[in-house]
This record gives sequence, structure tokens and C-alpha cells, in this order.
Amino acid sequence: MKAPRTVAAVVLLAMAPAAAGCYRYTPVEADQPRPEPGQQVRAYLNEPDRVRLTHITAENVIQINGELVEWDNGRVAMSAFWLKSSAGVEHRAVGETVVVQESSIGVFEAKRPSIAASVALTGALVVAAIIVGRAFAAGAGEGEQPGRPPSPDDRRSGHN
Repeated sequence: MKAPRTVAAVVLLAMAPAAAGCYRYTPVEADQPRPEPGQQVRAYLNEPDRVRLTHITAENVIQINGELVEWDNGRVAMSAFWLKSSAGVEHRAVGETVVVQESSIGVFEAKRPSIAASVALTGALVVAAIIVGRAFAAGAGEGEQPGRPPSPDDRRSGHN
């Protein structure tokens, strides 16, 4: 029957962007190429620091998430999305440029595609599509199946 295959295809197509968009943050090691400007990154600071945003000054900041603007001459400039303080307070940022000295960064991470997570999610989606397709096929098979004669129990002779 075509309906279960259509439903399975719709499920796969609807979930494909999720499978293709599996990412994780990985540390940028000294021997690796630096992330490109525009790439999403996060910096964990060695010591809590004060960071000035447009609307506030965030105190005791230990983590900065955003996009890399520039990494040059020992300075890292980021367009900040949000900051986290040592007390766990999170501050939303609206793309303000935050400049941090490279020497004050303990760990610097870049958002990169996760092949393993994408493959695992794709496999799970295929299994889900098969289950949904079979469920629809089972539901469609409850009545008469086209192209087959009725079973002897279903035949009615017309005689009482």
C-alpha cells in the first residue's frame, strides 16, 4: 500500500534537518587551525572577569558564548550571545563585541558537526519511519484487501 510509504517518507523528510544539524562543542587545541570568523564558539575564562555589555556590566563572568569575530595578536573578539557568571547567573547579550586576552582563556571551544550523533539520529528516524509505516499498514489491513477474493467466512450465499 502506498499510504504507509508516504507517511514514512513524510516522517523522514520532516526530521531530516534535525539529523543533519547535530553539533557539539569541541576544544580548540594549540596544534589545530583556529575557528573561522562567524563560527559559533565559547570561551571559559581562567579567572572570573567583568564584561561590559550595552545594558549592564556582568560581574564574575567565567563563560562567554557567541560567534568569533577575530582572533589576532593575542586577542579574541567575540560577538556575544550570552555570558555566565561564577554564581551561575546567565546574562543575555545581543551580539555585543567582547574582547578577551587569549592568555585569560582556559578552554576555547568551537561548534562543529557531530558525525556520530547525526548517524545515530538518522538511524533512529529510519526505525521510527518503519514503525509508523507498519502501523499504518496494519490499520489499513483491517478491512478487505483490494484485489483478493473474500475469505470463505466472509462470503454470503444469499440463502438463509
